[in-house]
Amino acid sequence: GRYIDDVKTVQPRGPNDLAGWSMGGVIAAEMARQLLESGETVGRLLLLDAPAPLDHSMPDALACIKWFFRDLQGTDVLWMDDYLQAFNQQNKDIQWTAVLDHVLEHGLVPEGTSREDLDSVFNMFTMNLRALRRFQPKTLRGVRHILIARAEQRPIEELLTHAAAGDPAWGWRDWMQQSIEVCSIPGDHYSIFAPANLPDLRQRLLAFAEDEYMKRWMAEIYEDEDPDAVRQDGLSVFRHVLAG
Repeated sequence: GRYIDDVKTVQPRGPNDLAGWSMGGVIAAEMARQLLESGETVGRLLLLDAPAPLDHSMPDALACIKWFFRDLQGTDVLWMDDYLQAFNQQNKDIQWTAVLDHVLEHGLVPEGTSREDLDSVFNMFTMNLRALRRFQPKTLRGVRHILIARAEQRPIEELLTHAAAGDPAWGWRDWMQQSIEVCSIPGDHYSIFAPANLPDLRQRLLAFAEDEYMKRWMAEIYEDEDPDAVRQDGLSVFRHVLAG
């Protein structure tokens, strides 16, 4: 509801273009369904390494903590496997406090990050994860063009046991009663945004974009050779597409 209101603030009438990565892809798909149900049109829907919400069991506290810091750092947190086992029999508060002490002491989070900051973001993370595990998608039809782009490298730990782990379409075919396009992109769930992988992602997005304005806009932003700027521009593509 609120996200759709935000889209309509930017573009009161469709066609709308939507995109999302990871859980954001599930949100984008549901937004597309609701927009279509309300009589709006949806031009393009891009799901970027976004598995369909087929898993409905909530992971234990240790897994939630590990997944949170993996998302926060954008890579595997190898030190955490053995470290967390020492707190396996403790309650969630003790586990969380121990991990906070470790990451703050060793500078494993951005400088200036406080304990309160991490508490707040972790609470939001677990709320989102709980909502995702409870969500049951409904049939989607009527989008002009759907692209499901899956990371080529081995799925991250929490996706290895996903019901559609071996499906290039990440399990979406059962919920999308229309034709879809599926492709793979270099990298894993996080490194698809790494500077080395952005050129391929750019080409996928250019092919996905149908209107000349978006093609020109995307071509221009990638002329910048600074890797950090290119990465930020790559992420801004999704903000732009989400805005329609």
